[in-house]
Formats: sequence, C-alpha cells, structure tokens
Amino acid sequence: MPNTSDPLVARFVALAICIGYAHDTGRSKLADEVHPDFELLRGRFLDRGAAGIASLRLLLNLEGNSWVCYLAATALLKSLPEEAMAALKFLKTSDGMVSILASVTLGTYVQLS
Repeated sequence: MPNTSDPLVARFVALAICIGYAHDTGRSKLADEVHPDFELLRGRFLDRGAAGIASLRLLLNLEGNSWVCYLAATALLKSLPEEAMAALKFLKTSDGMVSILASVTLGTYVQLS
C-alpha cells in the first residue's frame, strides 16, 4: 500500500476497506451507510485536480487491498481510463465481489464509451 501520511489518502483507504469488508461479509446496510461519505471523499480527490488524481493513481497498487484498488480505479475512469481499465481487468481475475464488480464496471464502461 502507498504511504498513507496524507490524511485524505488514509481516509480513502480506511473507507474503501470498510466498504469492502461490509460487502464481503454480507453487511450491505453498513456499506450503504458508509458509501455517501466515501463519495464525498472521492469528490475531494477529484477537486484537487492533478494532485488528487496522482494520489488516487498510487492506490492502483495491484498488490495492495483489492477494494482500495477497485474504488480508486472507478474514481479514475474518466481521468486515467487506460490505467483504470487495466486495474479493473486485473481485478476480474481476483476472487469474490471485487471480481464481479470489476467485470460489471468494465462492461458498463465499454458500453457507455
């Protein structure tokens, strides 16, 4: 995982792991409760412009937490589509819900492009 000394990055990682844990353990209500905070946080990264995109790009570490990678990739689909799609293609080969969501996201993105 990247250095989480930036409080915004640390919060992104923590919320992404929380959302992933909730989905992986069948606690969708918890994920639904956390998701609005996550969406606001994702917006803060994108509002930072190039610096925010660079921070999210570091979270595409494919050896890190798959949920962090997935949520960073979805945030970067418009800004860095090639890198985001490469991460999603890699995540399709993982196990569980991340694999399913990566497949759905890729399919949807391709149809909308």
